[in-house]
Amino acid sequence: MSPVVPSIPEVDAVVGLRPYDATTRRLVLAGKNGSRRDVLRVLGHRLGLAPVLQTGSFDVITWVPASRSAARRRGYDQGRLLATAVGGCLGVPVRRLLARDDWSAQAGLSRTDRLIGPSLRPTAPRSVDGRRVLVVDDVVTTGTSLAAVATVLRRVGATSVVAAAVAIVAGDSRWAGVRAEFAKSDSQVSLIDPAEVCRASHGRNNYQ
Repeated sequence: MSPVVPSIPEVDAVVGLRPYDATTRRLVLAGKNGSRRDVLRVLGHRLGLAPVLQTGSFDVITWVPASRSAARRRGYDQGRLLATAVGGCLGVPVRRLLARDDWSAQAGLSRTDRLIGPSLRPTAPRSVDGRRVLVVDDVVTTGTSLAAVATVLRRVGATSVVAAAVAIVAGDSRWAGVRAEFAKSDSQVSLIDPAEVCRASHGRNNYQ
């Protein structure tokens, strides 16, 4: 798998596990809105096995935080579960470095509104200063959430910011070539086998 480097301000590179196709959408939504934490852990584990991450150098891992209302409704923050699984694969500590204002949830917004990006603030500046940060997200759509995250992290001293996502929406012109990158990665262990994820989570029927 090769890193995708779109023009997202303050982000050094974006690593995607899969394009956001119908199968990936079912998996992500099962974990995000279907209370399938096990699916998120499997997806995070497979993301953590991506060769480009295995060979990378990171001091700390964090995630794009959900809004408080979304986390409260689900009973968990899906980004945190993904990041914890990635950190377990890489042997890198996972820290909550950002908080999100409640009104800034992105789900359900139009593409135009998504381009505004969420409002974020640092929660542990001393854990960021002088460090190389890996940011984990579930789906990258416009890149504005990652830009907002990276801007805050850079402001408090991050020396590099790399993003890793389960899926990337390839419709935007900034993601030109993403599908080709995924197509060339068929032999990599980091590419999800949806059937394997279903078996691992004991819930094949939940993805229909």
